[in-house]
Amino acid sequence: MASGVDARTRQRVVIEFLTAEGTGPLDIQVRLRRVFGDCTVDSATLTRWIKRVWCGVGGVGSDDSEQGQHSKHPHYYYEPLDTFNSAPSTSTSSQQQQQRPFFHQPFSVHTCTDEEGINNGDWTELHHNNNSPSNGPPDLLAGTTTTTTTHNRIIGPQNNGPLHLTNGTTHKMQTSGSSGGGREVLSIHVGQAGVQLGATCWQLFCLEHGIQASDGTKLSDEWREGSLNETLFYETPQGKMVPRTVLADLEPSVVDNVRKEFGDLFQPDSLFTGKEDAATNFARGRYSVGRAALEGVMESVRKQVEACSSLQGFVFTHSFGGGTGSGFMTLLLDKLTREYPGINLMRFCVFPSPRMSTGIVEPYNAILHATTTINYGHCVFVFDNEATYNLCVNKLGISRPTYHHLNARVAQVISSATLSLRIPGSLNVDLADYSTNLVPKRRLHFPVMTYAPVISPDSARHQGNQSVTDMTTDCFNPSSQMATYNPDNGKYMPCCLLYRGDITASEASKATNALTNLSNVHFVEWCPKRYKIGINSSRPCVVTGKLSHDKLPKSICVLANTTAFKDTWVTLGNKFKMMYGKRAFVHWYTGEGLEESEFDDALETLAQLITDYEEAEGEDQQGEEEWEERREGGETGGKKDDREERRQGGETRGRKDRSEEKRQGGETTGRRDEGEERRQGGETTGRRD
Repeated sequence: MASGVDARTRQRVVIEFLTAEGTGPLDIQVRLRRVFGDCTVDSATLTRWIKRVWCGVGGVGSDDSEQGQHSKHPHYYYEPLDTFNSAPSTSTSSQQQQQRPFFHQPFSVHTCTDEEGINNGDWTELHHNNNSPSNGPPDLLAGTTTTTTTHNRIIGPQNNGPLHLTNGTTHKMQTSGSSGGGREVLSIHVGQAGVQLGATCWQLFCLEHGIQASDGTKLSDEWREGSLNETLFYETPQGKMVPRTVLADLEPSVVDNVRKEFGDLFQPDSLFTGKEDAATNFARGRYSVGRAALEGVMESVRKQVEACSSLQGFVFTHSFGGGTGSGFMTLLLDKLTREYPGINLMRFCVFPSPRMSTGIVEPYNAILHATTTINYGHCVFVFDNEATYNLCVNKLGISRPTYHHLNARVAQVISSATLSLRIPGSLNVDLADYSTNLVPKRRLHFPVMTYAPVISPDSARHQGNQSVTDMTTDCFNPSSQMATYNPDNGKYMPCCLLYRGDITASEASKATNALTNLSNVHFVEWCPKRYKIGINSSRPCVVTGKLSHDKLPKSICVLANTTAFKDTWVTLGNKFKMMYGKRAFVHWYTGEGLEESEFDDALETLAQLITDYEEAEGEDQQGEEEWEERREGGETGGKKDDREERRQGGETRGRKDRSEEKRQGGETTGRRDEGEERRQGGETTGRRD
């Protein structure tokens, strides 16, 4: 319903959206795209209109000089129709249309698809408290119920949120003025690893909220009535809870398995599949196959966003090493950040393992993905299969863990990270807090994850009652790591300690004080606030390969940013350079549209990332004031801020000095040294050639 809709119909829908309390430009644009297929009003114009509607300054589309004219009738306003880039109705003159007032209270608009309803500009008959006004906008107040006898689209406030009817199917949408309210989070699972991990997460979320995972029905004896269920779920008129999620893969097999097992839980339009896979190729996922599938995934995302009243952000699961998880994910992030600017993002990613590799080109995919998205600045929580596998073997006693066991471990971390969004606690952490507290510089946004206690259901009864201090110190033990790195080779930057269960604030404080006595826990000197603490009374579920209804009395999840992760990047970069030095497999990437210079750019960006880790570990305490100001202001770092910090903090190692140190120390990763190696080894395909 795009080209056949006249300006009058568009205007009515925009006015309804403007008068919805708490509506912002982003919400209006998203809903306009969903209703009409496009949006012809920019965000700046919508912002100006919202201010005038709610502040009583002028009318919609008016100038400030017209304030007197419009303020005489505060409940009526109008807008020139040429704003909507659509032909005006032929049944009414342009002057009459512009002079026709519109009611300033929230009301329902029925944009029907028949020729008469669109062209004559009259209101479709609506039923409100047994009254059926057929001409002019109905006088509807928030909290009343509006129904219609037709089967087309209805938008407007209802007693439990507006009903969105399309082709006879009803979807409930929560608005700020409805009884639900809330700050919704949309989960997006991309690629084979992301979709499989996402399916495990939703099983755990359903278990924690008392929802039947097979079909979304509420379990009467376990349903959490007081929790913020609408954050991750929305309720259908039939009383079923539906996840706010999109599961997308470029090939159908993995999503088809999820559809077969949980088809009644997810909405059909939440499951997207392409026609062919990315073949573990970053370029194929970003430039060829992925580009063809992008709009289909975005349409699924828009439908989910439209059902939100106040979207807080996106949570992703995907891998760095796969073609879809690396290449297509960069394409999706580019599109989402342009269409939803300023939205909070958080990602949980499978990082390539040092020794357990699922593909020989994983270093290419991972570094190309990381360097392409390096400047977004949101938290990217990393884990790898090797460390998680060892965790299951050593702590759970599983001789041969499967991906189900590994995904269950990671799902517990994701559950803890999103817990305060779903279930209120005494000390809450939202999506914005993670980036604000864990990302000191824009490029240093790769925190690692640990969780305690890691025990099986059989051991839960006699091992699950650890003290808070023991659990906390256990999370900083290398045996609890879910990513492969040596914590002794670096220092910790900010950490988030997320407690759940029977834990008090004093116990948490005592546990953090005990960390200062550990020989393997060292923090950078310039970070004055070392811990961000969250406490939630919801007890965690016992999870191994299968989900259990057994509950642990308490648990802790630690999300920590550490300079020790630099070594992991160095190892991955060395593998990248070994293959690229021989131009191994490069033709697979250039054949799908990737330019060879992007490999060189990726290596250069990786070198800058490693340098940032080194500088973060070596900076002194003079940067404390700058860090505190940025933390309180929500600033997560930019290139200009980094340079200013270095100057104010007494930074004396410039680019030239570092290059001199590298040459004296035998460093061989610089651009000039690489060229020397290639010439000595007979390499003739470098950038200069």
